[in-house]
Amino acid sequence: MTKMNKKVENGSEIIEVDLGPDDILSNPLLNKGTGFTNEERSELGLHGLLPFHTSTIEEQVNRLCKVSKSINKHWKILIFIFPSKSKRNSFLLSVQFTS
Repeated sequence: MTKMNKKVENGSEIIEVDLGPDDILSNPLLNKGTGFTNEERSELGLHGLLPFHTSTIEEQVNRLCKVSKSINKHWKILIFIFPSKSKRNSFLLSVQFTS
């Protein structure tokens, strides 16, 4: 069973978990992608499992907006590649959770 503990420290909410690096990265509620700081990466054993660059939330939002605009721009191609609505939704969800 996974142990999770929420607390507020210095005005920031902190979630403590008893999980390994792979479990953290496979959980969309815990995975911050490139948003993990170097300190968090060291504490959680994530070095080498993520891209080297650490992104701010603003950089991540901008990257997602670019992906979204690209998808909207090429929607007809996306429909051709993924004629099934469920496959399109699966693809879009995968983009959302990997950004």
